[in-house]
Amino acid sequence: MLLATCAIIEHNNKILICQPSEQMKLPLKWKFQLYLYPFLCKWTGGSLAITEHVQAIWVNKSKLKTTIGRRQMYR
Repeated sequence: MLLATCAIIEHNNKILICQPSEQMKLPLKWKFQLYLYPFLCKWTGGSLAITEHVQAIWVNKSKLKTTIGRRQMYR
């Protein structure tokens, strides 16, 4: 089991999601089998540089799906 930290970056009611590259653990996956220790962040300006991921996209919060235990939660 993998343990990792992550930043949940929010801006204009959207969340930034990133897809890991082929060189990272769990490559090219959008769904992760690991325990995350999240930090909630707000993007206030400047530019974001994606250096380790294949792609990064902004997604409306209402479109996100999370899994808690075995139950899936929809916003």
